[in-house]
Amino acid sequence: MSALHNVKNVNDLELLMVQLSQEIERKCGYGPLSVRDAQQSAASLIGLRLLLNEFERLEVQERGASRELADRYLELEGRLKEITNDLGRVAK
Repeated sequence: MSALHNVKNVNDLELLMVQLSQEIERKCGYGPLSVRDAQQSAASLIGLRLLLNEFERLEVQERGASRELADRYLELEGRLKEITNDLGRVAK
């Protein structure tokens, strides 16, 4: 997922999360992932998580902490966990 370097905001990040999830689901139809595919997907997840953390940090600095902001990032974290779980099931 080379598009990580093109992510400029949280909306871009959400789009990449959807794309990665769809990619994993598609590969799931072919059976277990190869080691290389699993590593690439895991690296993408790590990159997404790092970007999410950075966007959260920047938003808190700019706007201050709020319940709305916390809820948004908790939802995104939940989606990342779901994708991670999907990857784990497919990689077995």
